[in-house]
Amino acid sequence: MNALKFVSLGIIAIILVVSFSVPGQAFNVMHARSISMGTAFSTSARGVEVVGWNPSYLAFRDNPAFSFTTPIGNMNFRLVNDFFSLQLLGDTFEEGKYLNEDDKQEIIDLLEGDDWELYEDFYLPLLGVSFNTDYVSMAITADVGQTMDFYISDEILELAFQGYGFNNQGELKDFTTDGGRAYGGARLGWTVARQFDVAPDGLINELVAGATFSYNLGFFFFDVLRSEGSYRADDQVLEGYGLIEIVNADTADLGSIKGNGVGLDLGIGAKMLNNRLTVGLGFINIVNEMTWNEVDRRVYSYQVDNAPPLNLTDPEEWFDENFTLVDSLVEDNVQYTTNMPSYLNIAVGYRATRSILLSGTWRHGLNETIGNNGKPRIGAGIEFRGIPFLPLRAGVAAGGRGKLALGAGFGLYFGPWRTDIGFAFEEGFMTDTKGMQFGINTTFMFGFPDEEEFRRLPPSASERNRPSSRGTRRPPNR
Repeated sequence: MNALKFVSLGIIAIILVVSFSVPGQAFNVMHARSISMGTAFSTSARGVEVVGWNPSYLAFRDNPAFSFTTPIGNMNFRLVNDFFSLQLLGDTFEEGKYLNEDDKQEIIDLLEGDDWELYEDFYLPLLGVSFNTDYVSMAITADVGQTMDFYISDEILELAFQGYGFNNQGELKDFTTDGGRAYGGARLGWTVARQFDVAPDGLINELVAGATFSYNLGFFFFDVLRSEGSYRADDQVLEGYGLIEIVNADTADLGSIKGNGVGLDLGIGAKMLNNRLTVGLGFINIVNEMTWNEVDRRVYSYQVDNAPPLNLTDPEEWFDENFTLVDSLVEDNVQYTTNMPSYLNIAVGYRATRSILLSGTWRHGLNETIGNNGKPRIGAGIEFRGIPFLPLRAGVAAGGRGKLALGAGFGLYFGPWRTDIGFAFEEGFMTDTKGMQFGINTTFMFGFPDEEEFRRLPPSASERNRPSSRGTRRPPNR
C-alpha cells in the first residue's frame, strides 16, 4: 500500500466517520407518505404533518380538530450514492474474496470520468401538536435530523483500487473534487394558518394561507471547503502535493449548542373543481441563515518530492519520513454563517374518484448549500383508499439532489391512530439499487368527519346549502 493511497483513504475515512457519527438537524424534512409517493404527498398532508411542506394546508376544512405526534413510531432516513449498488457491494467485498486486476478495472470503468456522490439524510419528529382556534389553526413542533453530502473524484478511487500502474508512468493525476459536509441540530417551529372567504359558487372552493416560524439549534457543522492535489510517478518514485481546508464547529463536544438561527416558511393553498383539485405554493426556508459561534478553521498541506521507492514493507514509516502536515492557517472559536436548504414547492392533488388520489410536485432548490444543489426534483404519486384502514401508495421522483426513485408504501389507519410506512429504491431496483429510503410515521388525529363522510367526494355548492341530518363539516376559520 503506497503512502498516497494511505493518505487518501485516511481522509475519506475521517470524513465518513465524522459525518455519520453526529446528531442531525432537520434541514430536509421527510415523511413516509412522501417517500412512497415520489415526494408528491403534500397536498394531502393534514394536521401536524403539514409542517415543512406547506403551512397553509393546516387551515383546510378537512383537517382534524386536534393532532399530535411523538418520537414513538417515527423515523425517516435516506442513503444513496451513484456508484455502488447492493449487488456490486456484495460481489466486490465478499468475505474472503481477493480482487484481481480485472475486478478492479471493472469497478474503475463504471466511474470513469465522473465523481462519486454520496448523500445521507435522517429526520426524526420529537413532538408536535396542532389545534384550531376561532381565528386561526396552529401547530407547535420540535424535530431533529441530519444532512450529509460527500464527493470524491474517480482519480482517488482509481488510486485506492489500483495504486499507480505502469500504464500511467509520468502522467499527472489531479483530484480536486473531494470533500464532505454535514449539518446537525434541532428545530422548534410555530405554524399559523387561516382560511379566507370565497364566493360560494366561484372557481375556488377554499383558499388558505399560512406561515411557519422556526428557531434552529445547531449541534454540529462540518465542511471541507477545499480538497485538492496531484501526484506523478516515474521509475517507481512518487511525487505530489495536496491541500485540504476544513471548517467545523467543535466536534469534540457534540452535546452542546454551537449555532442558532431562524427560518421562515410561507405557503398558500386552494381547493377547486368542487374540492376535487388541491393546489399549493410553498416557500420553505425562505429565511434560512445559521450562525455558528465555535468554529475552527484549518488548512492542511503536504508535499512529497523524490520519495523513496513505493514498494516498502513499512508504509507508516515511509509516511512519517516523507509527509509533513503543515497547519498553515489557524482560526479558533470564530463566528461562521451558513444557510439551510431553501425550496420552492409547487404541488397539485386531484381526487379522480372516491378512492383514488393523483398527486404531483415540483420542488425546486433556491440555493446551493449542504442538503441542496439548486436543482428541481419532480415527483408523481397515486394513493388508493378503497380499503379505508389500509391506504396503498406508489410514486416516482427524479432530479434535484438525487436520482430516479421508485417508491411504494401503505398506511394503517384505525380511528385516530395513523401509521404510514414508505420505502423507495433510488437509481436501480432491488439488488441493483444504489440508494434506499425508508420512513415510518405515526400521528394521532382527532375530530375528522365520520368515516363515511370522509370518504365521500366533497358536495357541490348546492348540496353544501342543504341541511343534513348527520351534521356538517367543521366550518372554516373566521
